[in-house]
Amino acid sequence: VGQGGLTRLHFAKTLSDPSRRQAVVDVTNKDFGKVLKKFADSFPDEPKDIEKTVGFDAFKASDVAIRKVLAPIYEAVLAVTDFRIDLGALMPLLSKHVNVLDIHQNAAVIDSVMDLIVMYFQMNALVSALIERDLKLFVSLFAFTSKLVDHSPRLDYERVHKLIIEVENHIGLKVAPTFFQPIAPLLESTLVHLRTELASAKQVTQMRQQGFLNPTHSRDLMTFPAPSQIYNSSMIMHKMEIWLLMGYIACPSALIPKSSPKDSRDSREVKEAHAALYSLRDVLSSAFLIELFREDVLDPHEIFDYVFDKHEKKVLGKKKKFLEEAAIASVSTALLKRQERRTYLCHEISNLVNLFRNSPGLLGPKGELMLCCLAMTCQEILWYFRHYRRTPPTTYKSIAKKFRPELIVDPQVTSMIHSAIQLLDLVTANQVIITNFHAEMLAGLDCRVLSSHILE
Repeated sequence: VGQGGLTRLHFAKTLSDPSRRQAVVDVTNKDFGKVLKKFADSFPDEPKDIEKTVGFDAFKASDVAIRKVLAPIYEAVLAVTDFRIDLGALMPLLSKHVNVLDIHQNAAVIDSVMDLIVMYFQMNALVSALIERDLKLFVSLFAFTSKLVDHSPRLDYERVHKLIIEVENHIGLKVAPTFFQPIAPLLESTLVHLRTELASAKQVTQMRQQGFLNPTHSRDLMTFPAPSQIYNSSMIMHKMEIWLLMGYIACPSALIPKSSPKDSRDSREVKEAHAALYSLRDVLSSAFLIELFREDVLDPHEIFDYVFDKHEKKVLGKKKKFLEEAAIASVSTALLKRQERRTYLCHEISNLVNLFRNSPGLLGPKGELMLCCLAMTCQEILWYFRHYRRTPPTTYKSIAKKFRPELIVDPQVTSMIHSAIQLLDLVTANQVIITNFHAEMLAGLDCRVLSSHILE
Protein backbone atom coordinates (compact mmCIF):
# COMPACT_ATOMS: atom_id res chain seq x y z
CA VAL A 1 0.00 0.00 0.00
CA GLY A 2 2.79 2.42 0.97
CA GLN A 3 4.93 1.91 -2.14
CA GLY A 4 1.87 2.03 -4.37
CA GLY A 5 0.77 5.28 -2.75
CA LEU A 6 4.22 6.81 -3.25
CA THR A 7 4.22 5.81 -6.93
CA ARG A 8 0.78 7.33 -7.46
CA LEU A 9 1.84 10.56 -5.73
CA HIS A 10 4.95 10.75 -7.88
CA PHE A 11 2.80 10.28 -11.00
CA ALA A 12 0.39 12.97 -9.73
CA LYS A 13 3.35 15.32 -9.28
CA THR A 14 4.26 14.72 -12.93
CA LEU A 15 0.67 15.41 -14.06
CA SER A 16 0.57 18.66 -12.06
CA ASP A 17 3.68 20.04 -13.74
CA PRO A 18 2.67 23.42 -15.27
CA SER A 19 4.35 22.49 -18.55
CA ARG A 20 2.23 19.34 -18.86
CA ARG A 21 -1.00 20.62 -17.39
CA GLN A 22 -4.21 20.14 -19.35
CA ALA A 23 -5.91 23.29 -20.64
CA VAL A 24 -9.12 22.53 -18.75
CA VAL A 25 -7.34 23.06 -15.39
CA ASP A 26 -5.22 26.04 -16.42
CA VAL A 27 -6.05 29.15 -14.38
CA THR A 28 -5.22 31.27 -17.46
CA ASN A 29 -8.01 29.56 -19.40
CA LYS A 30 -9.89 32.32 -21.27
CA ASP A 31 -13.25 30.57 -21.08
CA PHE A 32 -13.52 29.91 -17.34
CA GLY A 33 -10.30 31.14 -15.71
CA LYS A 34 -12.29 33.28 -13.22
CA VAL A 35 -14.16 30.20 -12.04
CA LEU A 36 -10.92 28.34 -11.39
CA LYS A 37 -9.50 31.32 -9.50
CA LYS A 38 -12.54 31.37 -7.22
CA PHE A 39 -12.04 27.70 -6.40
CA ALA A 40 -8.38 28.31 -5.59
CA ASP A 41 -9.18 31.27 -3.33
CA SER A 42 -12.02 29.65 -1.37
CA PHE A 43 -10.33 26.30 -0.52
CA PRO A 44 -11.45 24.14 1.27
CA ASP A 45 -14.99 25.53 0.96
CA GLU A 46 -17.05 25.64 -2.19
CA PRO A 47 -17.10 29.16 -3.70
CA LYS A 48 -20.26 31.14 -2.98
CA ASP A 49 -22.49 32.02 -5.92
CA ILE A 50 -20.13 30.18 -8.27
CA GLU A 51 -23.03 29.73 -10.73
CA LYS A 52 -23.15 33.51 -11.23
CA THR A 53 -19.43 33.75 -12.13
CA VAL A 54 -18.56 34.62 -15.71
CA GLY A 55 -17.59 31.47 -17.56
CA PHE A 56 -19.45 29.02 -15.31
CA ASP A 57 -21.52 27.65 -18.21
CA ALA A 58 -18.34 26.85 -20.16
CA PHE A 59 -16.86 25.32 -17.04
CA LYS A 60 -19.93 23.16 -16.45
CA ALA A 61 -19.82 21.97 -20.05
CA SER A 62 -16.27 20.69 -19.40
CA ASP A 63 -17.02 19.06 -16.03
CA VAL A 64 -16.52 15.48 -17.31
CA ALA A 65 -13.18 16.36 -18.92
CA ILE A 66 -11.99 18.18 -15.78
CA ARG A 67 -13.00 15.26 -13.57
CA LYS A 68 -11.16 12.79 -15.81
CA VAL A 69 -7.95 14.87 -15.82
CA LEU A 70 -7.93 15.38 -12.04
CA ALA A 71 -9.01 11.89 -10.95
CA PRO A 72 -5.44 10.44 -10.70
CA ILE A 73 -4.28 13.40 -8.58
CA TYR A 74 -7.25 13.28 -6.23
CA GLU A 75 -7.12 9.51 -5.85
CA ALA A 76 -3.37 9.65 -5.11
CA VAL A 77 -3.99 12.07 -2.22
CA LEU A 78 -6.96 9.98 -1.08
CA ALA A 79 -4.68 6.92 -0.98
CA VAL A 80 -2.41 8.83 1.43
CA THR A 81 -5.33 9.36 3.82
CA ASP A 82 -6.12 5.63 3.64
CA PHE A 83 -2.48 4.81 4.40
CA ARG A 84 -2.46 7.16 7.40
CA ILE A 85 -5.67 5.65 8.78
CA ASP A 86 -4.22 2.14 8.51
CA LEU A 87 -0.89 3.23 10.00
CA GLY A 88 -2.68 4.98 12.86
CA ALA A 89 -4.60 1.78 13.60
CA LEU A 90 -1.33 -0.17 13.59
CA MET A 91 0.36 2.05 16.22
CA PRO A 92 -1.47 0.65 19.31
CA LEU A 93 -0.93 -2.92 18.08
CA LEU A 94 2.81 -2.35 17.73
CA SER A 95 2.95 -0.80 21.17
CA LYS A 96 1.14 -3.79 22.64
CA HIS A 97 2.81 -6.71 20.86
CA VAL A 98 6.37 -5.53 20.00
CA ASN A 99 8.77 -5.00 22.89
CA VAL A 100 12.00 -4.37 21.02
CA LEU A 101 13.16 -3.79 17.45
CA ASP A 102 16.59 -5.28 16.84
CA ILE A 103 18.30 -5.86 13.50
CA HIS A 104 19.92 -9.08 14.72
CA GLN A 105 16.82 -10.53 16.44
CA ASN A 106 13.93 -9.44 14.20
CA ALA A 107 15.38 -7.80 11.08
CA ALA A 108 12.17 -8.16 9.04
CA VAL A 109 10.08 -6.43 11.72
CA ILE A 110 12.40 -3.45 12.23
CA ASP A 111 12.73 -3.09 8.46
CA SER A 112 8.94 -3.01 8.00
CA VAL A 113 8.18 -0.68 10.92
CA MET A 114 10.90 1.87 10.15
CA ASP A 115 10.06 1.81 6.44
CA LEU A 116 6.43 2.64 7.31
CA ILE A 117 7.60 5.65 9.33
CA VAL A 118 9.80 6.77 6.42
CA MET A 119 6.85 6.36 4.01
CA TYR A 120 4.70 8.56 6.26
CA PHE A 121 7.12 11.47 5.82
CA GLN A 122 7.76 10.70 2.15
CA MET A 123 4.04 10.96 1.44
CA ASN A 124 3.74 14.16 3.47
CA ALA A 125 6.61 15.74 1.55
CA LEU A 126 5.21 14.70 -1.85
CA VAL A 127 1.76 16.07 -0.96
CA SER A 128 3.48 19.29 0.18
CA ALA A 129 5.22 19.49 -3.21
CA LEU A 130 1.84 19.04 -4.92
CA ILE A 131 0.39 21.91 -2.88
CA GLU A 132 2.97 24.18 -4.49
CA ARG A 133 1.53 23.06 -7.84
CA ASP A 134 -2.10 24.07 -7.17
CA LEU A 135 -3.21 20.91 -5.36
CA LYS A 136 -5.85 22.88 -3.44
CA LEU A 137 -7.41 23.97 -6.72
CA PHE A 138 -7.27 20.44 -8.13
CA VAL A 139 -9.01 18.69 -5.23
CA SER A 140 -11.67 21.42 -4.99
CA LEU A 141 -12.36 21.16 -8.70
CA PHE A 142 -12.49 17.37 -8.61
CA ALA A 143 -14.91 17.32 -5.66
CA PHE A 144 -17.18 19.90 -7.31
CA THR A 145 -17.18 18.33 -10.79
CA SER A 146 -17.80 14.90 -9.22
CA LYS A 147 -20.88 16.34 -7.56
CA LEU A 148 -22.04 17.74 -10.91
CA VAL A 149 -21.44 14.46 -12.76
CA ASP A 150 -22.58 11.99 -10.06
CA HIS A 151 -25.24 14.26 -8.49
CA SER A 152 -23.88 13.50 -5.00
CA PRO A 153 -21.09 15.03 -2.87
CA ARG A 154 -17.72 13.34 -2.30
CA LEU A 155 -17.87 11.96 1.24
CA ASP A 156 -14.07 11.60 1.36
CA TYR A 157 -13.38 15.26 0.48
CA GLU A 158 -13.20 16.31 4.13
CA ARG A 159 -10.30 14.02 5.01
CA VAL A 160 -8.49 14.97 1.78
CA HIS A 161 -8.63 18.71 2.51
CA LYS A 162 -7.71 18.13 6.17
CA LEU A 163 -4.58 16.28 5.06
CA ILE A 164 -3.64 19.15 2.73
CA ILE A 165 -4.06 21.74 5.50
CA GLU A 166 -1.97 19.60 7.85
CA VAL A 167 1.02 18.98 5.57
CA GLU A 168 1.02 22.48 4.07
CA ASN A 169 2.94 23.69 7.12
CA HIS A 170 6.43 22.10 6.96
CA ILE A 171 5.17 18.71 5.67
CA GLY A 172 3.17 18.12 8.86
CA LEU A 173 6.18 18.03 11.19
CA LYS A 174 4.25 19.66 14.02
CA VAL A 175 1.69 16.85 14.35
CA ALA A 176 4.07 13.95 13.65
CA PRO A 177 5.12 13.39 17.32
CA THR A 178 1.43 13.19 18.31
CA PHE A 179 0.70 10.70 15.51
CA PHE A 180 3.56 8.40 16.62
CA GLN A 181 3.00 8.91 20.36
CA PRO A 182 1.62 5.36 20.91
CA ILE A 183 4.98 3.84 19.90
CA ALA A 184 7.23 6.56 21.38
CA PRO A 185 8.87 4.23 23.97
CA LEU A 186 9.45 1.57 21.30
CA LEU A 187 10.88 4.18 18.92
CA GLU A 188 13.23 5.56 21.58
CA SER A 189 14.73 2.12 22.30
CA THR A 190 14.96 1.41 18.56
CA LEU A 191 16.82 4.66 17.93
CA VAL A 192 19.34 3.75 20.64
CA HIS A 193 19.89 0.41 18.89
CA LEU A 194 20.21 2.02 15.45
CA ARG A 195 22.77 4.57 16.53
CA THR A 196 24.81 1.78 18.15
CA GLU A 197 24.69 -0.18 14.89
CA LEU A 198 25.68 2.87 12.87
CA ALA A 199 28.59 3.53 15.19
CA SER A 200 29.79 -0.04 14.59
CA ALA A 201 29.83 0.44 10.79
CA LYS A 202 33.46 0.53 9.72
CA GLN A 203 35.19 3.63 8.40
CA VAL A 204 37.40 3.56 5.29
CA THR A 205 40.65 3.47 7.29
CA GLN A 206 39.44 0.49 9.33
CA MET A 207 38.21 -1.34 6.24
CA ARG A 208 41.59 -0.92 4.54
CA GLN A 209 43.52 -2.10 7.60
CA GLN A 210 41.29 -5.11 8.21
CA GLY A 211 40.83 -6.10 4.57
CA PHE A 212 37.07 -5.76 5.01
CA LEU A 213 36.27 -6.22 1.31
CA ASN A 214 39.44 -8.07 0.37
CA PRO A 215 39.12 -11.90 0.41
CA THR A 216 42.88 -12.29 -0.09
CA HIS A 217 43.73 -10.29 3.06
CA SER A 218 43.87 -13.55 5.02
CA ARG A 219 44.75 -16.37 2.62
CA ASP A 220 44.07 -19.06 5.22
CA LEU A 221 40.41 -17.98 5.36
CA MET A 222 39.90 -17.32 1.64
CA THR A 223 37.57 -20.27 1.10
CA PHE A 224 35.65 -19.84 4.35
CA PRO A 225 32.37 -17.88 4.47
CA ALA A 226 32.43 -14.91 6.84
CA PRO A 227 29.58 -14.46 9.38
CA SER A 228 26.85 -12.30 7.86
CA GLN A 229 26.76 -10.08 10.98
CA ILE A 230 30.12 -8.61 9.96
CA TYR A 231 28.62 -7.05 6.84
CA ASN A 232 25.04 -6.29 7.96
CA SER A 233 25.61 -2.76 9.25
CA SER A 234 27.67 -1.68 6.24
CA MET A 235 25.17 -3.14 3.75
CA ILE A 236 22.24 -1.11 5.07
CA MET A 237 24.13 1.88 6.48
CA HIS A 238 22.32 4.40 4.24
CA LYS A 239 18.96 2.87 5.16
CA MET A 240 19.77 3.08 8.88
CA GLU A 241 20.74 6.74 8.48
CA ILE A 242 17.32 7.50 6.95
CA TRP A 243 15.62 5.48 9.70
CA LEU A 244 17.49 7.44 12.34
CA LEU A 245 16.62 10.82 10.82
CA MET A 246 12.92 10.02 10.38
CA GLY A 247 12.83 8.36 13.78
CA TYR A 248 14.03 11.53 15.50
CA ILE A 249 11.45 13.59 13.56
CA ALA A 250 8.70 11.20 14.66
CA CYS A 251 10.03 11.06 18.23
CA PRO A 252 12.03 14.22 19.08
CA SER A 253 11.61 13.40 22.77
CA ALA A 254 14.48 10.90 22.27
CA LEU A 255 16.79 13.93 22.02
CA ILE A 256 15.68 15.33 25.39
CA PRO A 257 16.52 14.07 28.93
CA LYS A 258 13.40 12.79 30.66
CA SER A 259 14.14 14.72 33.86
CA SER A 260 16.17 17.68 35.02
CA PRO A 261 19.90 17.19 34.34
CA LYS A 262 20.67 18.75 37.74
CA ASP A 263 19.72 15.52 39.47
CA SER A 264 22.68 13.13 39.52
CA ARG A 265 20.32 10.16 39.39
CA ASP A 266 19.38 11.25 35.89
CA SER A 267 22.95 11.37 34.60
CA ARG A 268 22.38 8.26 32.47
CA GLU A 269 19.37 9.86 30.77
CA VAL A 270 21.36 13.03 30.14
CA LYS A 271 24.17 11.00 28.58
CA GLU A 272 21.66 9.14 26.41
CA ALA A 273 20.18 12.43 25.17
CA HIS A 274 23.65 13.80 24.39
CA ALA A 275 24.58 10.56 22.58
CA ALA A 276 21.39 10.94 20.52
CA LEU A 277 22.29 14.53 19.61
CA TYR A 278 25.81 13.53 18.57
CA SER A 279 24.50 10.64 16.48
CA LEU A 280 22.01 12.99 14.79
CA ARG A 281 24.81 15.44 14.10
CA ASP A 282 26.96 12.69 12.56
CA VAL A 283 24.18 11.52 10.25
CA LEU A 284 23.27 15.07 9.19
CA SER A 285 26.96 15.71 8.51
CA SER A 286 27.07 12.98 5.88
CA ALA A 287 24.88 14.75 3.28
CA PHE A 288 23.22 18.08 2.58
CA LEU A 289 20.41 16.30 0.71
CA ILE A 290 18.63 13.01 1.37
CA GLU A 291 16.53 10.85 -0.91
CA LEU A 292 12.80 11.50 -0.82
CA PHE A 293 11.46 9.31 -3.63
CA ARG A 294 13.17 8.50 -6.90
CA GLU A 295 14.70 11.75 -8.20
CA ASP A 296 13.12 13.94 -5.50
CA VAL A 297 15.31 15.06 -2.61
CA LEU A 298 14.81 16.67 0.79
CA ASP A 299 16.85 19.10 2.88
CA PRO A 300 17.23 17.41 6.31
CA HIS A 301 18.91 20.46 7.88
CA GLU A 302 15.90 22.70 7.27
CA ILE A 303 13.59 20.03 8.69
CA PHE A 304 15.52 19.64 11.93
CA ASP A 305 15.92 23.41 12.26
CA TYR A 306 12.11 23.53 12.37
CA VAL A 307 11.84 20.54 14.74
CA PHE A 308 14.31 22.10 17.20
CA ASP A 309 12.34 25.37 17.12
CA LYS A 310 8.88 23.88 17.58
CA HIS A 311 9.46 20.91 19.92
CA GLU A 312 10.68 21.73 23.43
CA LYS A 313 12.36 24.92 22.23
CA LYS A 314 13.70 25.68 25.72
CA VAL A 315 15.83 22.52 25.53
CA LEU A 316 16.41 21.79 21.85
CA GLY A 317 16.55 25.44 20.81
CA LYS A 318 19.79 25.76 22.78
CA LYS A 319 21.27 22.77 20.92
CA LYS A 320 20.99 24.23 17.42
CA LYS A 321 24.77 24.57 17.29
CA PHE A 322 24.78 20.80 16.60
CA LEU A 323 22.68 21.45 13.49
CA GLU A 324 24.87 24.26 12.23
CA GLU A 325 28.03 22.17 12.76
CA ALA A 326 26.41 19.31 10.84
CA ALA A 327 25.29 21.58 7.99
CA ILE A 328 28.80 23.02 7.56
CA ALA A 329 30.38 19.55 7.70
CA SER A 330 27.92 18.26 5.08
CA VAL A 331 29.31 20.67 2.45
CA SER A 332 32.99 20.43 3.39
CA THR A 333 34.57 17.53 5.33
CA ALA A 334 31.76 15.13 4.35
CA LEU A 335 32.57 15.64 0.67
CA LEU A 336 36.20 14.68 1.33
CA LYS A 337 35.13 11.56 3.23
CA ARG A 338 32.79 10.55 0.43
CA GLN A 339 35.53 11.03 -2.14
CA GLU A 340 37.84 8.82 -0.08
CA ARG A 341 35.09 6.22 0.23
CA ARG A 342 34.50 6.18 -3.53
CA THR A 343 38.23 5.75 -4.18
CA TYR A 344 38.35 2.80 -1.78
CA LEU A 345 35.24 1.12 -3.22
CA CYS A 346 36.38 1.67 -6.81
CA HIS A 347 39.62 -0.15 -6.01
CA GLU A 348 38.00 -2.99 -4.06
CA ILE A 349 35.17 -3.76 -6.48
CA SER A 350 37.65 -3.82 -9.36
CA ASN A 351 39.80 -6.31 -7.40
CA LEU A 352 36.77 -8.49 -6.70
CA VAL A 353 35.88 -8.60 -10.40
CA ASN A 354 39.38 -9.82 -11.25
CA LEU A 355 39.44 -12.32 -8.36
CA PHE A 356 36.04 -13.87 -9.10
CA ARG A 357 36.73 -13.97 -12.83
CA ASN A 358 39.85 -16.06 -12.18
CA SER A 359 38.38 -18.05 -9.26
CA PRO A 360 34.58 -18.25 -9.68
CA GLY A 361 34.40 -20.92 -6.99
CA LEU A 362 34.93 -18.17 -4.40
CA LEU A 363 31.58 -16.60 -5.32
CA GLY A 364 29.86 -19.13 -3.07
CA PRO A 365 31.73 -18.66 0.23
CA LYS A 366 32.33 -14.97 -0.36
CA GLY A 367 28.76 -14.15 -1.39
CA GLU A 368 28.08 -11.96 1.66
CA LEU A 369 31.25 -9.98 1.03
CA MET A 370 30.30 -9.49 -2.62
CA LEU A 371 26.76 -8.34 -1.73
CA CYS A 372 28.15 -5.92 0.84
CA CYS A 373 30.53 -4.43 -1.71
CA LEU A 374 27.73 -4.05 -4.27
CA ALA A 375 25.40 -2.48 -1.68
CA MET A 376 28.04 0.02 -0.54
CA THR A 377 28.92 0.86 -4.14
CA CYS A 378 25.26 1.40 -5.00
CA GLN A 379 24.83 3.69 -1.98
CA GLU A 380 27.80 5.81 -3.03
CA ILE A 381 26.70 6.06 -6.66
CA LEU A 382 23.22 7.19 -5.63
CA TRP A 383 24.68 9.66 -3.11
CA TYR A 384 26.92 11.06 -5.88
CA PHE A 385 24.12 11.70 -8.38
CA ARG A 386 21.85 13.00 -5.63
CA HIS A 387 24.40 15.77 -4.95
CA TYR A 388 25.90 16.21 -8.42
CA ARG A 389 25.52 19.80 -9.63
CA ARG A 390 23.25 20.60 -6.69
CA THR A 391 23.60 23.74 -4.63
CA PRO A 392 23.34 23.20 -0.88
CA PRO A 393 20.35 24.80 0.85
CA THR A 394 21.01 28.09 2.62
CA THR A 395 19.61 27.06 6.00
CA TYR A 396 22.66 28.67 7.60
CA LYS A 397 24.62 31.61 6.14
CA SER A 398 27.99 29.96 6.75
CA ILE A 399 27.20 27.03 4.41
CA ALA A 400 27.86 28.91 1.16
CA LYS A 401 31.36 29.94 2.28
CA LYS A 402 32.37 26.38 3.17
CA PHE A 403 30.89 24.63 0.12
CA ARG A 404 33.46 22.92 -2.12
CA PRO A 405 31.60 21.84 -5.29
CA GLU A 406 34.78 20.54 -6.96
CA LEU A 407 34.79 17.61 -4.51
CA ILE A 408 31.50 16.29 -5.92
CA VAL A 409 32.76 15.97 -9.49
CA ASP A 410 34.43 12.55 -9.60
CA PRO A 411 35.35 10.72 -12.85
CA GLN A 412 35.91 7.40 -11.04
CA VAL A 413 32.13 7.00 -10.58
CA THR A 414 31.88 5.66 -14.13
CA SER A 415 34.50 3.00 -13.24
CA MET A 416 32.48 2.04 -10.17
CA ILE A 417 29.34 1.60 -12.27
CA HIS A 418 31.24 -0.45 -14.87
CA SER A 419 32.81 -2.72 -12.22
CA ALA A 420 29.44 -3.21 -10.49
CA ILE A 421 27.88 -4.33 -13.79
CA GLN A 422 30.80 -6.71 -14.41
CA LEU A 423 30.41 -8.20 -10.94
CA LEU A 424 26.68 -8.74 -11.48
CA ASP A 425 27.42 -10.40 -14.82
CA LEU A 426 29.82 -12.79 -13.07
CA VAL A 427 27.10 -13.70 -10.56
CA THR A 428 24.66 -14.43 -13.39
CA ALA A 429 27.22 -16.48 -15.31
CA ASN A 430 28.16 -18.56 -12.24
CA GLN A 431 24.79 -18.91 -10.56
CA VAL A 432 25.04 -22.73 -10.63
CA ILE A 433 28.23 -22.59 -8.51
CA ILE A 434 26.60 -20.20 -6.03
CA THR A 435 23.39 -22.25 -5.84
CA ASN A 436 25.21 -25.54 -5.29
CA PHE A 437 27.39 -24.04 -2.55
CA HIS A 438 24.43 -22.73 -0.55
CA ALA A 439 22.43 -25.92 -1.14
CA GLU A 440 25.32 -27.97 0.29
CA MET A 441 25.62 -25.63 3.27
CA LEU A 442 21.90 -25.87 3.98
CA ALA A 443 22.16 -29.67 3.76
CA GLY A 444 24.72 -29.60 6.57
CA LEU A 445 27.94 -30.21 4.63
CA ASP A 446 29.91 -27.97 6.99
CA CYS A 447 28.68 -29.97 10.03
CA ARG A 448 29.65 -33.30 8.44
CA VAL A 449 33.12 -32.02 7.53
CA LEU A 450 33.59 -30.69 11.07
CA SER A 451 32.49 -34.05 12.54
CA SER A 452 35.01 -35.92 10.40
CA HIS A 453 37.81 -33.63 11.56
CA ILE A 454 36.79 -34.08 15.22
CA LEU A 455 36.77 -37.88 14.84
CA GLU A 456 40.25 -37.78 13.28
